[in-house]
Amino acid sequence: MTTLPDDAPDVASPCISICEMDQKTGLCGGCYRTLEEIATWSRIPNQQRWEIVQSLRQRRADAKNADNH
Repeated sequence: MTTLPDDAPDVASPCISICEMDQKTGLCGGCYRTLEEIATWSRIPNQQRWEIVQSLRQRRADAKNADNH
């Protein structure tokens, strides 16, 4: 995985204010983060935030795939 430089700007929260947890996936239906990721966002290192954001596209696709089955 790519490492962010130390001087990289803070990774913004992916929250889009549609906060509804999906019981089946355990992910927020708006930003596709777990409750733990949401709760700790402001305290986790920038690198970890970036890694989470990088995983969201796949999580979204997986969740939509699960809905179609």
